[in-house]
Amino acid sequence: MKAFLATLLAAASFSTFAQGLTVDWTWKKDHNCSITSPELAIGNIPEGTKKLEVNMRDLDFRNFDHGGGIVDYTGSNGNMTLAAGALKQYKGPCPGGDFYGFGHDYVIYVSALGADDTKLASGNNKKTFSSTTAK
Repeated sequence: MKAFLATLLAAASFSTFAQGLTVDWTWKKDHNCSITSPELAIGNIPEGTKKLEVNMRDLDFRNFDHGGGIVDYTGSNGNMTLAAGALKQYKGPCPGGDFYGFGHDYVIYVSALGADDTKLASGNNKKTFSSTTAK
């Protein structure tokens, strides 16, 4: 019975977030310790989305919240590109001791929010930033 309920709950959760958001960006050298967020390409945004909530975390220094922000969804066909600098509460990657090209792993999380701030979908992507290897 427990296995059946677990399967049922997993299926219900999967149908709510059937297709996760895609999140992509390219690190550039000038992102090092910058307050200008990178350009973000976000896909698979569901119908009914009114806002996108974005947040970045450093996986190597988990207590540091790099912020992000909430922006209005103005894309079409389930896609939107957030321009560089669109996130006003953002603090860029600034890995201390970035010696010999070793950097930190950062995750950018995005949630699609409906009119009543209900989370419709979410997604994330992880990329390593090093000031010596960024483009």
